[in-house]
Amino acid sequence: MRKLSLYDLISLGVLILIAIFSAARFNYLPQFIDGYYHLSVANGFIKSGGWTGWAWWDFAPFGRPHLYPPLYHFILAFLIKSGLSGLNALRLTEVIIVPFFFFFLWFVSRKLIDDKFAFLNLFITSSFFAFYSSVSANVPASLAIIFGLLSWFFLKVKRGLSSVIFMSLCFYTHAGIPWLFFASLLFLAISNREYRKLSLKIAVMSIFLFMPFFIHELKYVKFIHLATLRESRFISFNLIALFCALISIYLNRRNRNFSVLLFLGYLSMSLLVFIKYPYRFFSSQGFLALAFFSSLFLLTISRFFSKWQKLFLFSISLYLFFVNAAFDMTEGKIKFDIFNSTFYKLVTTRVYDDITFESVFSEKFYTPIIKIIRQNTSANDIIYSNVIIADQIFASLSDRPSSVSMLREVQPKNNVIYQDYAKLIILLKPISGKDMLLLKGKKLNLIFENDIAYIFLNKDIAPKELVKAASFKFIYIYLIVLSILLLLFYDNIRIKKPKNA
Repeated sequence: MRKLSLYDLISLGVLILIAIFSAARFNYLPQFIDGYYHLSVANGFIKSGGWTGWAWWDFAPFGRPHLYPPLYHFILAFLIKSGLSGLNALRLTEVIIVPFFFFFLWFVSRKLIDDKFAFLNLFITSSFFAFYSSVSANVPASLAIIFGLLSWFFLKVKRGLSSVIFMSLCFYTHAGIPWLFFASLLFLAISNREYRKLSLKIAVMSIFLFMPFFIHELKYVKFIHLATLRESRFISFNLIALFCALISIYLNRRNRNFSVLLFLGYLSMSLLVFIKYPYRFFSSQGFLALAFFSSLFLLTISRFFSKWQKLFLFSISLYLFFVNAAFDMTEGKIKFDIFNSTFYKLVTTRVYDDITFESVFSEKFYTPIIKIIRQNTSANDIIYSNVIIADQIFASLSDRPSSVSMLREVQPKNNVIYQDYAKLIILLKPISGKDMLLLKGKKLNLIFENDIAYIFLNKDIAPKELVKAASFKFIYIYLIVLSILLLLFYDNIRIKKPKNA
């Protein structure tokens, strides 16, 4: 490893600060509602004894296809089986992912170009509050990016086996992110002779290893219904990154450099994958491409300053650390936020002014409800709530199947009134006329009420055997993990023979 420079030392200081801020939020997490969906999946896997392709715990009792790549769910399942509560398993992964993400982003950026580029890239990404927030909120996507970056790194140093392993892990972690890295391999293969064969081999082998799950997804493709998410009404536009990236993309459009081709591939596929999700392009995972090119442009400009290069780079980093102005769109209304920097907002506690950084979990109101659910239902009893987000929280934290679920992109099997099969009905206040119709004709007992909800028990509903046996048991998953570790160890300790040997 090359000697640490001043830029490296400052970067490591920022990474330590990120780790401290992340750990300090442990009790406030989970940050985003998606975590509760992932926890329900992990609970389902544990009951099934491994991976199952049918989500019997969603839209119970009929279920729907389970099409989400499973690696994050295996991690949660392992943590829960190790003794952590589901809530703390979620919290731990959301705490750890943030410093891990920015460390690997810095590490790989340094290896791809140099310490100054990594320094700039770390400041641009970590100081952009919307992007920082998304790293914690979307753990599978952030984990997939880490795997993709490591695949780039091992490609760069020509360790093909390791690159294939991390590219395959990327595919088994998230549905969209792997294709951004896959496209980068194709861009490299088309325009770079030195890495053409190796990048093609990695692309082909990773697709081959992903094929079993891809075939499973194709089998149920008719259940998929893509929809514009509400997150698209909360977009942040980073001014310096957008301005610098646009110029940089134009200047590098014909550049055949190894790293630039990877960035161009990532950018091009980001535009395609996130065409229905503008938030994800401008404020989340797609922003990484803009940060790459923005960092490249600022690094190029700094070289014109000759002996004043350090002053220029440190001035940019100070602006990003304390200011980093952006345009924020909330519910369709745009406002100019001068002090948009993550670090400024964390120190001043302004982070909680942003809806995307607020926790949806309420210890005061939700814990008593979860306790009542556990006391009045068995493991297979179905629950229902009139608010989908609350339903997902209650189902995941009480470890019960539910009549509804999030991830509405995958439709249920049957068009029926699923809540008719629920043993417990949790109605959050105020109750609407539609909710009253739901109660009509059922023999229900009101067993609990607090400031936010009524809980009704349906005594006519008997427990059902819902659990589907695993198609791929945990023992096989453990063996795969062990095999991966051994292959990575082998690939990175063996001495490569010279080509002419």
